[in-house]
Amino acid sequence: MSVKNIIIYITDCVRPDYLGCYGSAKSASPNIDNLAKDGVVFLNAYTTGTWTKPVAGPLLTGIHPSCLGMQGQKLAMTGYQGFLQKLVKQKGFKTY
Repeated sequence: MSVKNIIIYITDCVRPDYLGCYGSAKSASPNIDNLAKDGVVFLNAYTTGTWTKPVAGPLLTGIHPSCLGMQGQKLAMTGYQGFLQKLVKQKGFKTY
């Protein structure tokens, strides 16, 4: 039986040209680079917003911020708490 892990690592204000896993020769991210060696590194990633809080909800649900009621300063996700956790638990993963 193989062990499978899903780690979603969300950072704020980190440019890819500072990360070794994206080619920086002066990497300031040895731990991120080590995770990337055995993980998936996305070369073309796009965001649904310009700041962290309204982007986290869509990342965890796959639903656009406007559909989650996360516009402007309103950051409620009524009815969607634990969405990703429930989905991966149904697939046999332990969630915390």
